[in-house]
Parts: sequence; C-alpha cells; structure tokens
Amino acid sequence: MARRPATLPLRERIGSITSGTLAWLYAALLLVPLFYFVVSAFKTNEQIFEQPLALPTSWDLSNFTTAIRQADLGLAVANSAITTVAALALTLLLALPASFALARSRGRAGRVVEGVFALGFLIPSSAALFPTFLLAAALGLFHTRTFVVFLLPATALPLSVVILTSFMRTIPREHEEAASMDGASSLQVLRQVYLPICVPGIATV
Repeated sequence: MARRPATLPLRERIGSITSGTLAWLYAALLLVPLFYFVVSAFKTNEQIFEQPLALPTSWDLSNFTTAIRQADLGLAVANSAITTVAALALTLLLALPASFALARSRGRAGRVVEGVFALGFLIPSSAALFPTFLLAAALGLFHTRTFVVFLLPATALPLSVVILTSFMRTIPREHEEAASMDGASSLQVLRQVYLPICVPGIATV
C-alpha cells in the first residue's frame, strides 16, 4: 500500500504562500511600468492619458522616428554608451587592484579598509547629491561628460570592491604561491591567475 505524502506543517505552508505572494507582487511592480512604457511608445499623447494601460489601436513606429529626428536621440545614445564604457573601465581599473589587495590581506588593517568600503552602502545617494554637484560646479565640470565619468565609479566602487573581494577569496592560495614560485610578480598574479577566475564577478560589476 502506497504511503501518502507527508503534508507540510501549517506554519511552513503559510510562509510559502506569503513568500510566493510577495514575489508575484514584486514581479508586478516591475512588469506593470515596463508594460506601460512599451505600449505608450506606440500611442499618441491623448491615448496615453485617456487609456494608459490599454493596448494601442495601431502599432505605428512614427514615435520612434520622431524621437530620433527631433530629440537628437542618436547623439544621446552615443553619449550614454561612451560615458558608460568609460565609467565601467575606470571602475574596474580601481576596484580590481583594491579587491586583490584586500583578498590577500590577512591583517587587521585589511579588515578595517574592507569595512570602510562596506560603509558606503549606508550612505544614500541622495545625501551625497548636493555636495557632489557643488564640487562639480567649483571644479568647472558641471554639464560635462567628464563629471559623469568620475561620478559613476565613485558611487559604484563600494559594491564593486565587496563583490570582487568575495570572488577573489574563493581562489586557493596555492595558485598564487605556484605562480610566485615561477617568478610572477604581483601584477602578473592578478592578471594571469585572479582575473580569469573572477570573470563572473567582473561580469556582475
């Protein structure tokens, strides 16, 4: 005679239902604005305000051509791409050596420095916005691409360093010791041993 599967306790069932409901609500919070954004791209202004969530009457691409032609969208996209690539390169250029040093550190100073990077999560971006713009205005960098290229790495460094340090700590020390015995410098160990293994962490950053 087959045994009946054991049912979950009431507390676990309630927890499962609650977590599932919260997950679906969170998904709705993400999907509804995306749906609104997509359908609005094919509507006139009147249709957007009168029927915000309704499907468009016709899937016309004229809004896209108008945006590209009148708003100079092509130049805006190019500026965004250049700024993003430059900011990402600068972020990795700073975060990778810092994470490498913290991952190899075994002393108290390394833990203190890592804690300072972790404290960056406690500072809301809105709190640093006003003094950042005052600094940019004083340096004459306001309304320049250079300001954004330096601003984005500054805000991304705490998370980047924490992520990369966690990845680098998973690498066995034997790999580094073997490379050092073969005459590799610290920079060569970072480039030839750590970087290939830390590709998932770099992709996350």
